[in-house]
Amino acid sequence: MSAFKGRSAFIIVPFDEKAAVECAINVADALAAGDKKGAERRTLAKIKFDHQIVAIAKVNGATSPPWVRMICRKVPSPNNEI
Repeated sequence: MSAFKGRSAFIIVPFDEKAAVECAINVADALAAGDKKGAERRTLAKIKFDHQIVAIAKVNGATSPPWVRMICRKVPSPNNEI
């Protein structure tokens, strides 16, 4: 963690209540679309982790840098927007 602290490109924020709600909405949307894991062959644990990262970014007002767009494409969601 010390490698990330103090760098302007990274902000360490918790997976808090707002992020948990956002994550639950994203997962529910993916399940409703019938696309729990997406087309990729990744473990469910990795997919859940990606959902958490995207939710944390969304509720903390992240803009859309390339790495966020990359994760959003991997996380099944009807609109994949951030």
